[in-house]
Amino acid sequence: MALIVHDWCARAAYLSGITLAPVPDEEAAVALASATANMRDMDGAPTLDALSRWEPSFRPVVNGARRRPEDEPLPIPCLVGTDAARRHGGNIGCRRWGVGLPHGALVRLDDPSDPPHLGVFAPSPAFHWLLRTRGLGFGQALLLGCELCGTYSMAPQGMRRRPGPLTTPGEVADLLASVPDGARHVSTARSAAPHLLDGCASPREAATVLYASLPARRGGYGLPEPQRNHPVALNARARALLPAKRAIYLDLAWPESHLAVEYDSHGHEEGMRPLEDKDRLVAAAHMGFEILPLTPNMADRRERLDAFMEEVADRLGVRQRPLCRSTLERRARLHRELFTPWNLW
Repeated sequence: MALIVHDWCARAAYLSGITLAPVPDEEAAVALASATANMRDMDGAPTLDALSRWEPSFRPVVNGARRRPEDEPLPIPCLVGTDAARRHGGNIGCRRWGVGLPHGALVRLDDPSDPPHLGVFAPSPAFHWLLRTRGLGFGQALLLGCELCGTYSMAPQGMRRRPGPLTTPGEVADLLASVPDGARHVSTARSAAPHLLDGCASPREAATVLYASLPARRGGYGLPEPQRNHPVALNARARALLPAKRAIYLDLAWPESHLAVEYDSHGHEEGMRPLEDKDRLVAAAHMGFEILPLTPNMADRRERLDAFMEEVADRLGVRQRPLCRSTLERRARLHRELFTPWNLW
């Protein structure tokens, strides 16, 4: 029988370096039809052992996010296709996916040469995102999606860098387009997917760009989306200040307006470049850029971030219209969901 693990087990698989072999849709359908939550019915002990080694480090994070006792063992979360295959208790938790799987839904975690009805699978990163958006707010769903489409992973011990994304906004869109009619709990994913960002280097970067560029009806400022890590080649005058560099890279930039936002202070610990020194700022000024520094304290306090965004909008020539009460409430909720530390497990 097949085993499809999801939730924190899928995240452990993504972090562990296990090869994620894409599964053809026909084989994925066979796997779901034969999926079981009874460990005695399948032979996936080596893969399960590899994932279970992550459980102690995931335990306090997941339990904390879900308001359970910190030392309570985590159940193995399984995805099945029928009510008859569901099983709870015995350190097993089940979720039923009662319609056909969308395109590209599963990845193989064990030997892909074994028949699909005997394999160990996990949701693909795009399908994992769809499954996890159930119960998340709009901003939280975007943060999780930007992580999966970015170059960082939020591990139990903190942020990790990775060489490339686990999925892309395009793959997410393709998967959502193939979700069968009758699938439940997909509305948040459908509304958030068009706003996913690719290639973000940290959650703070994703949150700042989203807060700036989402439309007002979603709580954002409706600004043009900035270029991230924008390269600026230095002229001779600027190179005199930074002789070891031929270019500088601006965290967020609107090149046409010669405006940039640079992250300051401990943002460097989250993968964002700090303001290195005055020479770098002067070099950027020599290249015609105005630099607006953004500190974590400014970003975390909504009234300060709103004042900062209004200044950016003014520099860009984007008029901010008075907002009604409901829009202001959406903005407050968006800020809370984007800038409050979340364990999105």
